[in-house]
Amino acid sequence: MSLEKEIVVDKAGLIPEVQSMLAQKARFGTATCLDLGDEWEVIYHFHLKDSIEWANHIRLKIGKEDVLPSISSIYFCAVLIENEMQDHFNIKISGMALDFQKRFLRAKESPEYQLVKEKEEKEASP
Repeated sequence: MSLEKEIVVDKAGLIPEVQSMLAQKARFGTATCLDLGDEWEVIYHFHLKDSIEWANHIRLKIGKEDVLPSISSIYFCAVLIENEMQDHFNIKISGMALDFQKRFLRAKESPEYQLVKEKEEKEASP
């Protein structure tokens, strides 16, 4: 028996699903951002207090040029991880309650987006 539940949504389904977590009195833990090459995968991690499931995850994928809606209007503490994702991945997030403009953890002298995969050069075919 798995004690985790994973919910896969598209960008439009993110906010309604997060609102559902709030209605269930879920605690927001953090989020994970993964660079999949051509797209981002973002996983939000929640804990439901009175549930047998100890973790619930909302997972979505968006294109590198897409804009992710912020969940900070629902869970204010999300501004921390959302600003961190902007700093390290250059992921575009709209509507953050507090936006540090990619200077939350990075100084002006910091390397640019060190967690982004470098694009592989395609070898020419003979």
